[in-house]
Amino acid sequence: MPAEMQSYKAIRAVNVIINLNQRDRYVSQLKNFATTHKFTAYFSQTSPDPNDIAVHMVRSDVELSCLYGEPFSSGPNLRYEIFFSGYLGRPTSAATLDPLVDALKKLMNQIDGAVVTERPLGR
Repeated sequence: MPAEMQSYKAIRAVNVIINLNQRDRYVSQLKNFATTHKFTAYFSQTSPDPNDIAVHMVRSDVELSCLYGEPFSSGPNLRYEIFFSGYLGRPTSAATLDPLVDALKKLMNQIDGAVVTERPLGR
């Protein structure tokens, strides 16, 4: 029987809406989170738009994908979506996931004017 490929699926999501002038603070807070919680983080700009920032954070028990959401049609706001993923076949416990989600939300809420919301996804 072939070995199962290591893959993951999103189980929690945090949405962050910030003012355009807070983009660098958002990136700084993600770096802070990665360092504090021992993630290896990969940052990239995925288009010529300087706001189109993608971040992938990896740890043995959970991964995060931080993606630029569709820009708002009016106003100086940016939306980013942060997905927490567990590996298939190795469920991530609430005891591991909940403190990480809470810590990320706390850091994002330290950004002036940020609107931070969370939504559960399928387990």
